[in-house]
Amino acid sequence: MLTHNRGDTYKLAGEFELTVNGTRQLDLTGWTGASQVRNNLDELIADLTFTWIDASLSLASVTFAGSTANWPIENLYTDVQFTAPDGDFVSTQRTAFAVARDVTIVT
Repeated sequence: MLTHNRGDTYKLAGEFELTVNGTRQLDLTGWTGASQVRNNLDELIADLTFTWIDASLSLASVTFAGSTANWPIENLYTDVQFTAPDGDFVSTQRTAFAVARDVTIVT
């Protein structure tokens, strides 16, 4: 399981794997994305910002512009919900990550 230290900047970047009807989509040009972080009770922790780095290569970043200092110390969940050019929705696999207390806190 991934770990995120509370208070650290939240940013994930890389290739996002998306499969539609059993076929992996390599070029996501024209698609849009949205992402959130939620807890096990489905309560919203944060709305994330989705940005394409290069849609033709499925490269994107997901970031949180605010502070994570108040995120709960527990397991949280995220995914990316993509919207196809035709309006269909397809989500990535749900990813779990643990929020841990940061050892060094700079104020």
